[in-house]
Amino acid sequence: AAENIATPTPLRPIWLRGKPASLNVVAIAPEGHPYQFHWAGHDYEGELALRLGASRVDARGRYARTLDVDARFSPLRLADLLPQAGGEVRGTLRLQGARDAPDVRAELAGSALAWNAWRAERVQARGHLPWRGNGGALRVDAAGVRAGLPFASLMLDARGAVENLRLSAEAQGEAGALALEGALRRDRARWRGTL
Repeated sequence: AAENIATPTPLRPIWLRGKPASLNVVAIAPEGHPYQFHWAGHDYEGELALRLGASRVDARGRYARTLDVDARFSPLRLADLLPQAGGEVRGTLRLQGARDAPDVRAELAGSALAWNAWRAERVQARGHLPWRGNGGALRVDAAGVRAGLPFASLMLDARGAVENLRLSAEAQGEAGALALEGALRRDRARWRGTL
């Protein structure tokens, strides 16, 4: 089937939040539809390259009943997007599967992260977590965290799948150490959890 394909055409430099920005989009629209983004009832496939301040985000994939999206942050500087944020994130994020229940694969590293009064010197997220089924493992490690209380280190380990999740968490700080284990399971339309 024929498709409408737009070749990459960089837009004129623009300014967002006082920072230079550029956006380059390549999109493939379904047959019979003009090249444009409609997010209801249509399938799209394409590439996106965003430059905003010192941030660079490249993404490609398909948005339809199922998702297959790969994004690379090299880096994403949070202050370029959010006025009360700071620090940067580097790495890749992949969403794949049903649009309302995607599997997640992450290889992300953050440094000097800040949001209002919350801080983290270092955050790393690595692993794969399917929405359904089993066999996933996603681990998040953080150091130098200030989220109400100061923590020297935090660790969250998620195993299984989003709908059948086993969690363990550890935190260490000036006030002592904390270890938690829990589970979260979806039973039809209800979610049940234990801690």
